[in-house]
Amino acid sequence: MIDAVRAEWIKIIRNARLTAALVWIFPIAAATTLVVGFIISLVSGGFAAFMGQSTWSSDLVAIWGVINRFPVNVFGRMLPLAFMAVVFAGEFQWETWRLIVPRAERTKLLLAKLAAIVLAVTLSLALASVIMVALQAAGHAALGEVYGPDLTVEMVSQAARNLLVEALIASLTLLLLGAFAAVSAFITKTVLGALMLSFGFSLVELLSLGVLALLSSWFDRPGILNLYRYMPNFNLENLRAWVIEGHGLTALPFNLVVEASLGESLLFVGIWITAVVAWANSIFRRQDITT
Repeated sequence: MIDAVRAEWIKIIRNARLTAALVWIFPIAAATTLVVGFIISLVSGGFAAFMGQSTWSSDLVAIWGVINRFPVNVFGRMLPLAFMAVVFAGEFQWETWRLIVPRAERTKLLLAKLAAIVLAVTLSLALASVIMVALQAAGHAALGEVYGPDLTVEMVSQAARNLLVEALIASLTLLLLGAFAAVSAFITKTVLGALMLSFGFSLVELLSLGVLALLSSWFDRPGILNLYRYMPNFNLENLRAWVIEGHGLTALPFNLVVEASLGESLLFVGIWITAVVAWANSIFRRQDITT
């Protein structure tokens, strides 16, 4: 399995144009934004004061909100989804499955691709976090601003814990998105089809609360809204809230009050990931690819 993941990782890294545009774009964009911001702050006292309000503990985890926090993640997940769709569907258009499949078990290939994809995007976000903190620290020093909070053992420990939680939630999210992208690719067998279908899956999942609210209104059944507690996006955000904030997710629209324990959210996240990966694997194993 390790060799299969390594092979998929090498394939991803060698496709420099694809990874630069859809994976490494996060650290590139973070560095570009901060450098431009620093240049503006040199001539604008107001902007310099704005930049001086940031803290290293918040900057360390800010980029992960692109994947983890609604509604920002509606757009932030588009790039990883596009990357995943190309990685899976590209094998059909380039007709490379015919060379790969006879030599390896299909389930192992699917899991290896998912692992390599999740690893690549997670590393990109982690690199973006480091770049943001490093450049902000340099900018604050140049502007004579304090870049707090103080580096105490307790503060560093808490920041590291928050970063680990954000990375874990992002990895689970990316795994689920990757599974949806795999399903889309195996159904359509084209990059464009996989892109469109995986985007559709993602938008339905991310906007599921709005869909449930609409159905609740149409059928005059308020209880339909409570189904949101079983959706993956809610349970992923609920996990994050429990670990970082010490309580379940409370900021929900439509005056909806949904309470779910940490264990319940872990269970449903696991069920969603297992179900969609199994769905993708079932389609993949039945396909005639070698002829």
